[in-house]
Amino acid sequence: MVFYLVLSLFLVLVGHAFRLLRWEQFIRIYERPLRGQMLRGMAGGYALNFVLPFHLGDVFRAVFTGRRMKSGIGFALATVIMDRFLDVWFVALGFGAFWALGQGGAAVLGAAQYYLVFSLVLALGLVLVVALRDLLKKGCLAFCGLFNDTLKLDGMMFFWSLINTFKDLGRIKIGRLVVNTVLMWAAYLGSYTALAAALTAAGQPMALVDVFDLLFGRNAADLSALLPGGAMGAAAPAARILLLCWFALPLLAMWLVTLLPEKVRGAVNQATQAAPAGEAPFSDVAPTAWYALCIQDTQNRDLMQGVAPDTFRPEGTLSRAMAATLLWRLAGTRIWLTV
Repeated sequence: MVFYLVLSLFLVLVGHAFRLLRWEQFIRIYERPLRGQMLRGMAGGYALNFVLPFHLGDVFRAVFTGRRMKSGIGFALATVIMDRFLDVWFVALGFGAFWALGQGGAAVLGAAQYYLVFSLVLALGLVLVVALRDLLKKGCLAFCGLFNDTLKLDGMMFFWSLINTFKDLGRIKIGRLVVNTVLMWAAYLGSYTALAAALTAAGQPMALVDVFDLLFGRNAADLSALLPGGAMGAAAPAARILLLCWFALPLLAMWLVTLLPEKVRGAVNQATQAAPAGEAPFSDVAPTAWYALCIQDTQNRDLMQGVAPDTFRPEGTLSRAMAATLLWRLAGTRIWLTV
């Protein structure tokens, strides 16, 4: 039992590491990610998700991380939504695979149908956001204009960041995104398999499909699952303690690793490169150029998009048509001029 528990803890930490790398890809489009802050935000968010409903811990993750980011909390929340957006699709695929293999019965079938509908709605939302982003921005501007300047600015930052994050998926290395996602879920599934074996040894017979349904089913497990009347409330005390350790110990390890001495934690708690090769907004704008952040800022706000998907021509000539377009966009995004 101890061997399976240790193995499941190790694998879930590996999965969290790849989640960190995947989340980092969304942030890196716009600014330099701080891994230590992100890791603490993830640990705190997972802990709150264990005790609070509706994944409120993800809001904490965004707020905690966004406080240290140049783009703010709204942008951080948009990247967390993107992170969870991808998870919904994979969970839908997982439940569909279990159902196709004839495992889990009616509970898995119901969860598969729920996540399938949810993932299709999200896919439709993604298409609409990309296709109607200009109309959506006008609507967001009108809605946020109902509030005071502070709330208006925060609201615009969130909506702009969310729309741009969806729109700018093409600027992310899709191959790396797929690799991080596949390796993350491979580690998670390995952890769930080892956890099932540990729970079985502790007197609560479970298979992989049972653990998957326990974590992601219609009545996903949280702290209430361990209490009397919960999904694991009638389980042997050893099994409940084991599950609690599986939830809590990785989060403690994630938090503690950021407190290690500077030389030990190294890259874990340090910023990555501002714009690694292949993921810079424009291939002809060096990340170290004095005007790089200004160009990145205008691109983030949809004021200037370059002359091609990966070309800005910083030394080029601004034509009269370009100047008129820039002034028109400034007039439509005057919220930014109040900062």
